[in-house]
Amino acid sequence: MRAVAGAPTNEVWAGVLRRGNVTAINMSHQLGTIAANTIDTGALALANNCPNLTTIAFSSCNNISDDGAIAFANNCPNLTTIIFSFCANISDASAIALA
Repeated sequence: MRAVAGAPTNEVWAGVLRRGNVTAINMSHQLGTIAANTIDTGALALANNCPNLTTIAFSSCNNISDDGAIAFANNCPNLTTIIFSFCANISDASAIALA
């Protein structure tokens, strides 16, 4: 399994996108101070370029929204573990899309 964790700097996003075989992303507890549009843009890029994802974790990330979560739902058919706990901007729309 290829996993990536860490603060989502441009270098992290670029590194992840170069590894299309990534299966797990854990950005939990690291995204609190980054602008929401940056997180959703990164989530869209991850979802579009890492279709083999099975695990995503964005716990305690108030800057990811339904747009980012729904991108994973639409582009990552192999997801089996999805963690958006304590994410204030994730609504029922994301839960329905990811179901």
